[in-house]
Amino acid sequence: MHKQTGFTIVELLVVIAIIAILTTMATVSYNSTKVKARDAQRVSDVGRIMSALESYYNKNNTYPLTAAVVAGGVISDASTVYMTVVPTNPSPKTDGACPGTAGYDYLYSQDNGGASYHLVFCLGRDSDPYKAGPNVATPKYVTSTSALPVEFIRL
Repeated sequence: MHKQTGFTIVELLVVIAIIAILTTMATVSYNSTKVKARDAQRVSDVGRIMSALESYYNKNNTYPLTAAVVAGGVISDASTVYMTVVPTNPSPKTDGACPGTAGYDYLYSQDNGGASYHLVFCLGRDSDPYKAGPNVATPKYVTSTSALPVEFIRL
């Protein structure tokens, strides 16, 4: 009697299905890691911008004008540079909970005649203590918001 060697079609299909499932899981994990990395960069960027704004305020008793803080620009006054390059939001800008209409760079606005400011940024996922979606940083707090103010300038 002749004995056949090799795999049956069912065995091959099972192996292919297992490989497909593992590939899908790896892809999802990789994409999740990329979103987390971009969110970590966003939180770091906002912290650095806030620090530069506070340094500016401590010297000038006012925050910079809205039009003076632009992506790729410099936060400075006549004698001091507080931030050499204002960062831009990492791409893609519409991660996870960031709505398609919020595909912006960080949005800065001077408020109350220079006594305060708002800095809007969006996170793709919850990043303790920040929430997924649009968030607003001010000199006193950072909070999540569902409504983006229209008057903000796009950095």
